[in-house]
Amino acid sequence: MSHPRKRQESPFRRIFRGPVIYLLVVLAGLWVFLLFATRGPQARTLSLPQFEQQLSAGHVRTATFLERDQRILGQLQDGTAYETTYPSLYQPNLTHDILQAPNAVNLKTNAQKGSLLFSALINVILPVALVAGLILFFMNQMQGGGGRVMSFGKAKPRIVSKD
Repeated sequence: MSHPRKRQESPFRRIFRGPVIYLLVVLAGLWVFLLFATRGPQARTLSLPQFEQQLSAGHVRTATFLERDQRILGQLQDGTAYETTYPSLYQPNLTHDILQAPNAVNLKTNAQKGSLLFSALINVILPVALVAGLILFFMNQMQGGGGRVMSFGKAKPRIVSKD
């Protein structure tokens, strides 16, 4: 008595049926979203001496210190956006120079504290979701694939001959 052989599922097909492909699609979508969401208008990059020269000539309209990144973003009198970087201990000197500039400069600071929701997403929710996804994936692979996760003890009986 011969039994029909069950057709073996290819590993390639099993991967596309599992949660790994969905996880990769979600991560790729998140990456593309963040790529476009953080893009802004391009600013003219000034070296620190160029910035100080523009400042002393009275061409700087606004200046915003981004403290964590050690950058200054702002706008010149002609409307051109600029950005420059500075060494970590140089901020007090730059602040003094900006306050002593010939034209009044709108000075702001930004401590760059991230949002609580984004911080919770990155630090808590995303790692938990990744670990849970990996556990489900490995449980599915241990069960032989085919959507039989958590179906313990449901093996079909087999007839075994003495041979």
